[in-house]
Amino acid sequence: MKTKSIWLWVLLLVTAISGCKYDDGELWDKVNSLDNRVTNLEEQLTQMNTNISSISTIVNAIDDNLFITSLEETANGYSIKFSNGETATLTNGTDGAAGKDAPVIGFDEFEGKYYWTQTIDGQQSWLTDDAGNKLPVTGIDAVTPQLKVNTEGFWMVSYDNGLTYAEVLDEAGNPVKAVGEDGKDGEDGEDGIDGSDGAKGDSWFSDVRVENGYVVFVLIDGTEINIPFESEDTPNPIEEEYFDIEEATYHSGAMPEATTELPTEQGELIADETFAPGGSSYFSLNTTEELEKIYIGVEGKEGYYEMNAADVLTTVPSRTTYMFNYQFILLISQQFTANVTLRIVIQTIDGRFYFLTWEVRLIEVGIGELQISLAFSNAKDVDLHVIEPNGNIIFFGSRQPWLFTTDSTPNISEGQIIGLDLDSNPVCNIDNVNKENIYFPAEYVQKGTYTVLVDMYSNCDENIATDWTVRVNYRGQLIRPDTGTNPANGTFPIGTPSNGAYRPNMPIAMTFTINEGIEVPVISRSSNDIYPVGKDLDSFAKMKLLQMGIVVD
Repeated sequence: MKTKSIWLWVLLLVTAISGCKYDDGELWDKVNSLDNRVTNLEEQLTQMNTNISSISTIVNAIDDNLFITSLEETANGYSIKFSNGETATLTNGTDGAAGKDAPVIGFDEFEGKYYWTQTIDGQQSWLTDDAGNKLPVTGIDAVTPQLKVNTEGFWMVSYDNGLTYAEVLDEAGNPVKAVGEDGKDGEDGEDGIDGSDGAKGDSWFSDVRVENGYVVFVLIDGTEINIPFESEDTPNPIEEEYFDIEEATYHSGAMPEATTELPTEQGELIADETFAPGGSSYFSLNTTEELEKIYIGVEGKEGYYEMNAADVLTTVPSRTTYMFNYQFILLISQQFTANVTLRIVIQTIDGRFYFLTWEVRLIEVGIGELQISLAFSNAKDVDLHVIEPNGNIIFFGSRQPWLFTTDSTPNISEGQIIGLDLDSNPVCNIDNVNKENIYFPAEYVQKGTYTVLVDMYSNCDENIATDWTVRVNYRGQLIRPDTGTNPANGTFPIGTPSNGAYRPNMPIAMTFTINEGIEVPVISRSSNDIYPVGKDLDSFAKMKLLQMGIVVD
């Protein structure tokens, strides 16, 4: 058999040599055409698999409640960046779509979960494994299909990252042809891989556009995907004028609708009734049902924050609480100037929406060049102490910066306090403000390193824990600390005893250094436990000093 084949090839070779006038141009045209079609096929397969991977990224973004921060049109499609830093690429089918019989990979929702689909010649069906199970797009068992064409010219699909492939089957169970018989479709073969007419343009997406704050992706099977679009340059008036939330994502536009107010038997909000510019405020939400989302904004204002409830969940129901507890901190803008009403919308894990409103009033405090603020989660006598670079201690018993006390002609208004101008709940005389504030005008800022401490002076109720937050603003920005974080957070656990201003027991919230300011000599003291006593102290400050053994006339 082998010998017969060799003689056949020899005969063909002799015939070709002896036919000197033979024109092989048509043969080479067919070879070149085949090469071009193979190259075109490889390029389009790369585009298809890139777009399938991008579909997976986009659908996962929907599941994870991400938003798009950047959408850039490229020479061959789009480059997309999501709020978690992931990217996706959509490629255009510049040589035409994959032909009328090419499988279009998409997705659809079934019982609250997304699964892969295939559309062949206009007929959509689920992509399934060998056992007939639908293939999920998201979750721990998610797969991302990959396409290729086998040597016989049929479409193949892989569900295990290219390790194994199976034939793509149509509704009748027949394999789907990718490459037509050579020469049968002639001129039409340029547009479609299979030789049929194929529409020019993107192989998977018929449209990508920005509309009403969303990026809208339209698959060629008509499926629309809408993902919020928040450019990194999108202005955030809520942050500028009212507050920011570190755990939340800001969105422009209107907050999700809720028409039912949260019944008192299903939950309650425990929050500060006051906002101090440049400070912080604690919000604690107790609910009988587990939440999926928490949204918060300002009544009558565009824009809102969105939080994944699981990110701020602190307590789950137990025999003693029977409540889910969600706690978050609002960082108040230094531009906050008026009373407002907050609107909070919650979404339960089964998709129901409720709303709450909360009235907040302004407490005026000093901002200055340097502002150090303390907020705590419940009504106790928690104190803020700041040690200046020269060793001067600002606290309830000596409220002014060192440089202010040496200024013979301070430029202040009558009754104005420079330094500690807000001292809450002194000696458990509860005012429910739960904040303290120290500020320095520019002319009183020392150059050097500052130390910030938090003191549980009097624990008015040892049966509950107390969370605290310290925030430092310098020239309108959060300063970078030398130690600790900014904002800094901590907790006085249940049973924490009253400390009475004993400094060795105070937690250090942070230290930070200012490289500009006035240099002054370090104060010489025999002991770090000896506190200076200031002037013009109120009765509560004198009472606390007396409890410390310091008598003030």
